[in-house]
Amino acid sequence: MSRPKKQRRVCFLPQYTEFHAEKGSDAVSITMAVEEYEAIRLIDYLGFTQEMCAAKMNISRGSVQQLYFDARRKLAQFLIDGLPLRIAGGDYDLCRGLIHCEMDTLGDTPGSPAAIGEEARILIPQYPAEASGQDFSDAAAFLCYETRQEKIIAMRRLPLNAKNITSLLLTLLREKINVVFSFRMGAGYRNALKEAGLLVFLGLSGQPENLVRNFLKNRLACNSIVNCRHRSTAEEDVKAHAPCARFGGCCLLKAR
Repeated sequence: MSRPKKQRRVCFLPQYTEFHAEKGSDAVSITMAVEEYEAIRLIDYLGFTQEMCAAKMNISRGSVQQLYFDARRKLAQFLIDGLPLRIAGGDYDLCRGLIHCEMDTLGDTPGSPAAIGEEARILIPQYPAEASGQDFSDAAAFLCYETRQEKIIAMRRLPLNAKNITSLLLTLLREKINVVFSFRMGAGYRNALKEAGLLVFLGLSGQPENLVRNFLKNRLACNSIVNCRHRSTAEEDVKAHAPCARFGGCCLLKAR
């Protein structure tokens, strides 16, 4: 008896579904399944590893490899042969659109960025004294600061396994973490946390409590926020912007 086929989870439908080369032939068209598009989106666009992609799509790594191979081959046909490319059909289950979609039993997702103005739960990694770098995945422990109305109301240690991103995201969901500070973080982690609705501040170092107090007073540089849609690095622009955490992940200029 054959093993039942796992439903392939897709979190975002493509915005653009038809592509045509300027001088290509319309005699034959290529159809990319929606789940093949999802594999490309997660691995090539968001920087997920194949293992992370498999967990996200609720399928085996071997299935991800096949989807990814088929999608890349169809992209190559479009680019080289100029054949029309269409994204449609497939065999998939459309989720609610967040990295936590497979975790419905845990309740609602953590506070969305738009809700972080009054309350925040901030995760800050701690590193062993002998550590040569300060990458998020190398942290020996994590501190969680709870804030309300611009005051720190609690601080505690969280037992997290940063090496396992699925386990990490489950814990962040349970603990309702909505802001993450770090000095450095790999692209896969950045994109997974962003997609989960968490605000990620990078390039930060110093005493954790000082970082939190600066966050509460809008003193963190706007260009340290991964979610920020503003991309100017001009000093006057950076000074003029308040942290995106106050405004749902979108930079807003302060009144001058």
